[in-house]
Amino acid sequence: SNVREDLLVDSLWPDADGDAARFALTSAIHRLRKLLGHEQAIIRKDNEISLDDRYCWVDTWALERLLARCETAWAGEEESWHKATGLVQRAAALYRGPFLGGDPEAPWGVSLADRLRRRLLRQLKLTGQRLEEKEQLQQAADLYEEALRVDMCAEDVCRRLMILYYQLGRPTEVASIYRQCREALNSQFGISLSTETEELLKKLRLSIAS
Repeated sequence: SNVREDLLVDSLWPDADGDAARFALTSAIHRLRKLLGHEQAIIRKDNEISLDDRYCWVDTWALERLLARCETAWAGEEESWHKATGLVQRAAALYRGPFLGGDPEAPWGVSLADRLRRRLLRQLKLTGQRLEEKEQLQQAADLYEEALRVDMCAEDVCRRLMILYYQLGRPTEVASIYRQCREALNSQFGISLSTETEELLKKLRLSIAS
């Protein structure tokens, strides 16, 4: 999408005056075009800047396209879940953490980062649930592990993975994923796990002990 030049200038050169900031922007665009090897790669028109997707590959664009295809696949026939599974696996492999590394100096990226994270997490959970229904437990566990890589505080995913680890005969990992989620929630939000998760751990421990 297009970005207004004044927003770029304010974000990148907040202390520069008008003429100096515009010169800095022009110089930066010139250098970037040279690095990309295509003059047309960066479009500057009507005081807005954009990238031409014929010359540029952007990870967020690729991720959004994969998620859109996955969502479309789920809306199709029953057999489409196979296609959706492959697509969401590719999307998870492409996701490498928060947009711009979660840079606090780039708050304008927060909404995009949150939207992508939520969409990917939803598709991972949906696909994991379908794999469980098909009794493909290891594949479901793999997707839930990816989901927690996206958001370690997704407590509902943590519970599903605890149950799957128990069903797969991996009791050590039940406790391990429980601790990881507990620590993530405490570190990021200063909160504890829900009663539901605590009760699930007790129930699984009793079953393992018996």
